[in-house]
Amino acid sequence: MTLARTLNDVRELKQELQEEFSGRLQYDLSESREIRIDGFAFPDGWQHRSGGRHGPLLIEIPEKYPEHPPRVYIADDMRYNGSRPQCMAPARVDSTAEWAPLSLLGNQRAWNPDSDSLVTLFDQLERVLSNPIGIEDQKGNTGDSND
Repeated sequence: MTLARTLNDVRELKQELQEEFSGRLQYDLSESREIRIDGFAFPDGWQHRSGGRHGPLLIEIPEKYPEHPPRVYIADDMRYNGSRPQCMAPARVDSTAEWAPLSLLGNQRAWNPDSDSLVTLFDQLERVLSNPIGIEDQKGNTGDSND
């Protein structure tokens, strides 16, 4: 992980998010290499089990960032129009939540380390969350490296 590039990308993402929402962004790049966004307002159609549409996001920065894209997770109890879309699957439990990975990139080749950043990843996240079924159908796969 290129620490200087990662810190710069985190700062840019934080600045971009401040313009859009009042949630909280926390990060730890020294140990867990994670960015957590609490209070994210999911688009219409998304709800968690208690009925709200605000929830957490987790961005996991790979050791070889930016050569490899980050992984994005949403709370496992989020649903789109009452069901779990194909672009999310259960995978990870940590001390505070159960997380489902969210497929954002059709494949790793869709990530360009020279031009993509956490901001462009977040833009793609917003597109996928706005139409998760359509994105899945268009891509034809989940975008996970196992495909």
